[in-house]
Amino acid sequence: MQKKWLDTQMMMQLPIDECEEWIWQSLNCTKDCSFEYVKDENKEFLIFITNDFFADAKAIEKIRKTTGMSLIQISTHRQGYSELWFGRYNDNWFQVDISLDSKRVRK
Repeated sequence: MQKKWLDTQMMMQLPIDECEEWIWQSLNCTKDCSFEYVKDENKEFLIFITNDFFADAKAIEKIRKTTGMSLIQISTHRQGYSELWFGRYNDNWFQVDISLDSKRVRK
């Protein structure tokens, strides 16, 4: 008989101020940075406004796994700045992938 192991678990969402800190650190912004927080009924967004940032796919994935916030939009404006929109459902719980290199453990 095989047992199937789940590769996700439920965790509490990080408070929005901790999400903001994680995202700033991951984007590696150094100057001319600000952000806005927008909350809708069951969604919340952090909008990062910067003209100097660096983010690769690994950084974006780490943000999603750590904060539960996904990058949903990037817009660049004529004035030379970019807006990065991160969002999540505000339900106090989110799923975190705890698999090892996406391999399922079987016993």
